[in-house]
Amino acid sequence: MKPRFSSTRSQETNTYLHFLTYLEKNYSRSGVILSECYLRQIPLVFTKLIPPYLNTVKQLLDSHTSNKSIFPIFIVMSPAQLIAPLLRCFTRKPIILDAGWTLTESAIYRAKGKRFWLGVGVKNYLIDFFAMHMSSLVLLESEKQRRYARSRFLLPLRKSARIFTGFNEDLYSEIAFEKPMELIELKKFKKNSFIFFRGKYNSESGLERIAELTLKLENLNFVIASDIDAEKFKFSKNTCLIPRNLSEGEIKWLYVNSAICLGQLSKSKRLLNTIPHKAFEAGYFGKPYVSLSTGAVRELFPLNSQAIFVESNELDALSTIISNMFHSPLELEAIGLECRARYTTVASQSTLFYEFMALCGRFSPEN
Repeated sequence: MKPRFSSTRSQETNTYLHFLTYLEKNYSRSGVILSECYLRQIPLVFTKLIPPYLNTVKQLLDSHTSNKSIFPIFIVMSPAQLIAPLLRCFTRKPIILDAGWTLTESAIYRAKGKRFWLGVGVKNYLIDFFAMHMSSLVLLESEKQRRYARSRFLLPLRKSARIFTGFNEDLYSEIAFEKPMELIELKKFKKNSFIFFRGKYNSESGLERIAELTLKLENLNFVIASDIDAEKFKFSKNTCLIPRNLSEGEIKWLYVNSAICLGQLSKSKRLLNTIPHKAFEAGYFGKPYVSLSTGAVRELFPLNSQAIFVESNELDALSTIISNMFHSPLELEAIGLECRARYTTVASQSTLFYEFMALCGRFSPEN
């Protein structure tokens, strides 16, 4: 019978890493680490789980129990939390759970205030709870998120570790620049001549405030790459909307040629514990990143010289700071360099790899 999972094994060895997920291998933090593991030829297996998941896991476990000489360290990649308790029930091997955005937080976010706890909410909480407690170690992206897991899921701090989400540098290091077609005929969007935002439209993106900001700073150029409804919000005449997914080449062009990158300028409570991917993207490309001076982003950029921090997302405060910075190119260059240096030190792909491998060393059979 044809197996209902697809695996790739890099080398033959007794001890190796085994990554499991429902999604693609380059997704989020584990994807960044996995990419570096491939580059360094670390012995590993990658398995993309295919429905029905229970059958997939059964076949997976059968393959391990039939060979007692191998020693896998399982890395369960979010959002496949349900796999962690199953692995714990049928194997005594170490399990590292990359919790990412917990299923509980996802349910709360999607409910948007609706009554849901008797259904999806309770189910997701129980999956998160047992996945965390039945794993050997839980990876979280900030110290604030570790404390959140301790209070919400009663997870001891000794069972969690912080590793920043990072950025999959391999996708962009060799790729060619590609100017978005929406900008080809617009000659005013030149290098360091526009303010850039990209991200989905949701309750924490702050796109409502960004739309107001473009009108307040109508003489500045903005590029907004988002699925936002252009008819729902009014933008300035100097704003170029790109309502579609960008290619890697287009993302690279927009970051390299932008003057300032906007973060998520909302007061969403989730941003107290998590760091938007845009912060890591700005760090990799060395671009000044605008963010509220609260939450976990301060763990990534603790110094005011490493980003453009605002104390409030009120329109007047935002517009004043951004306008002043936009017209100070030397200061922007200095912040970009500091941003890049900090990212390289604490969140680059190679840095995250070394931190991850040190954690894996706790579970080596030699220890």
